[in-house]
Amino acid sequence: MKAKSKRYPTILMLSLGILLAACMLATPASANPLFKGTFTLTNVVHWGQTALSPGEYTIALDQQTRTLVISDARNHVIARQTATISPDSQTSESKLFMYVDGNRRAIYSVQLAGFGEVPVSGRQSAVSRKAAEETGKQETVPIEGSRAAEK
Repeated sequence: MKAKSKRYPTILMLSLGILLAACMLATPASANPLFKGTFTLTNVVHWGQTALSPGEYTIALDQQTRTLVISDARNHVIARQTATISPDSQTSESKLFMYVDGNRRAIYSVQLAGFGEVPVSGRQSAVSRKAAEETGKQETVPIEGSRAAEK
């Protein structure tokens, strides 16, 4: 009988610890992003090492970590990209820039209205905008969204 009474508090404490850890991990995701938008892909497109299937996606610039977070329609995080932003308040449009080589498409840069351009790293994305424009192998995908209100 005493063995059962000792097990119960241990299981309860373990469950509470897991619940607390889950709450702490979920907190940063609920923070207000600096930018949030959506885009739609009609083809398979590579973002670094990740292949994005055709469909609708959300892109957000996380305020705390300064990373781009790409999520699918079910809100599952698909890719993260450290955002080394070159500030450009003149930028009024948000869009993805991709290099096209036959049927293969790879995003090499993201332009966010009011923030500037974010280069996408990875072997698949190692191309410059200039090279893509010169070869005529560039496509853009508009991002519908906006910069979060300044506080």
